[in-house]
Amino acid sequence: MTSHNRCLIFLQRNSAIQRMSRSPSIGNRHSVVRNVGQGQRCSTTLAGAENWLRAQAVSGSKKIFLFNLNRQLGKQSEALSMEKMYVERVQQVFDGLHSANTHLIVDERSQYHLQAACLVLAAYRVLTDQLNIPSDQVIKILQQCMGDSDSVGERAVRYSLQMCSKLMFRDNFASLTATARQMADVDLGKAFDVSHEESENLQISRVSGCFYNSFFVKHGAPELTAPIFCKAEEMLFEKASGLTREQLRTGDVTFHLRSTLAEGGDQCLFEVKRHRTTGDGRSADPT
Repeated sequence: MTSHNRCLIFLQRNSAIQRMSRSPSIGNRHSVVRNVGQGQRCSTTLAGAENWLRAQAVSGSKKIFLFNLNRQLGKQSEALSMEKMYVERVQQVFDGLHSANTHLIVDERSQYHLQAACLVLAAYRVLTDQLNIPSDQVIKILQQCMGDSDSVGERAVRYSLQMCSKLMFRDNFASLTATARQMADVDLGKAFDVSHEESENLQISRVSGCFYNSFFVKHGAPELTAPIFCKAEEMLFEKASGLTREQLRTGDVTFHLRSTLAEGGDQCLFEVKRHRTTGDGRSADPT
């Protein structure tokens, strides 16, 4: 799933929960029947709405990835204007990888994780083995396919998310801690081992077991985890809050990814901290 799609799921879920909790008929999770279109009626629950939203995001993310890959290959001289053929080859390699690793699916979210990992590995193999594109260049291409860019569209998404975040949360600390909790509850799922520590001014999430790190180590491509998936988790906090990386490093509320399994740490450590400030507005706490 592209990074901004995941952020939109988080914000839409929070928004849905807030709206539904204000309705007696929805707050108790009973079905609500409404007229839709020309007299059609549909019954939905909070759980049903969440499941539908997630399913749409997962199914759409593969199409978006392959669309982005086709566009990125069109910029590579090595593809010789045959990007469609190479995208089809990526699809073939993906099918083989996915069918051989379905045992890794342990819950609904791991369906997406397996899909994303197989797409990235399939594209990496085709682009390095068949097109002879250097691995560091391929990783940059894959980052673009996963939604890591500074395009006009990405900036528009960031601005929209910032506005939504300001409406939904009382401050940046509340926004970022909600993102950390939902990273585990909504996005990662049972394929990851996650624990939380939270106090008034500090929230720490520890990941001691990572699906992506294990997958890519097993398949001989550990170099893919950190620059693509660890970076995507960092971007999740940026986009969900609407803040830039610099703002998240130096503001009165900061976010840091202190260590990762992919880079040799014994855990991935996500830290959100609210700092005391001095009279001139500078942080009185070390980062």
